[in-house]
Amino acid sequence: MSTTLSKYYLEELQDWRNRIAFYTEEASVLTGQLKQLVPGVAAEMKGHQHAIAASIRAFKSMHEKIRAQEKLLTRGPQLLTEDHLVNDNMEKKQQQLREKMILLEKEYTAARYSCTGSIPGALKKALLQGIPITIDTSCEP
Repeated sequence: MSTTLSKYYLEELQDWRNRIAFYTEEASVLTGQLKQLVPGVAAEMKGHQHAIAASIRAFKSMHEKIRAQEKLLTRGPQLLTEDHLVNDNMEKKQQQLREKMILLEKEYTAARYSCTGSIPGALKKALLQGIPITIDTSCEP
């Protein structure tokens, strides 16, 4: 049984949706952890929080574009079963979404690593300024 273009594209779109859900959850946990930091450190981390929030907004926008593409690749509950029904416009849109997803992942990953890499320095700075720091080491979110 051959794989049609629409099936391949829909599987790719579903993979992106799964990754967006993962990144959104991960960012939510990270944002929650940042909010628990003492005020002196949290203020220093504000720029990182904004970058992560911008990534999440971009992922949500991408999610809507993915849904629109999925609708183009299906007719009701049925996917387009013949490759000739997948037109050049659909293929072009899929390529644009692919490129955008790659870019969004790179931007989010850079923001996340910049943020987590800055936490130790911010904590050290707070300690040097005499700000008492307590870190919740429980495993509960």
